[in-house]
Amino acid sequence: MFQARAMKEKGPGGLQVRFNELAEALGWRWYHPPRAVNEKVTAGFPDNTLVNPPRLLFAELKQQAQHPEPAQREWLDDLAACGVEVYVWRPYDLISGEIRAVLMGLPIQDPLPTSGRDGGLTRRR
Repeated sequence: MFQARAMKEKGPGGLQVRFNELAEALGWRWYHPPRAVNEKVTAGFPDNTLVNPPRLLFAELKQQAQHPEPAQREWLDDLAACGVEVYVWRPYDLISGEIRAVLMGLPIQDPLPTSGRDGGLTRRR
């Protein structure tokens, strides 16, 4: 678990980079919006949009102890209500193999209990 707590969301060796590499290796096309200083990005839109027909998936990546902001939860709820796959993933989900299993279309175990601060979005399919 220490390795998960130490992993940053961004930067070399971070969750985002490792997530992108895994998605590409498994045949997914992904889009991660740029975060330029002078570029307007819609608040709360998920970090990652992935396509591997016939699947469309949205994933919000967080550091191990972080939770989605209210605007992020609203986007994730609305997308889930449209019937697409929506996930909030942290480093432990990468280390445990859960992200790989989901991207491969394998069944995953029930999610571990959370503090509830995610509004039930720790893992949703």
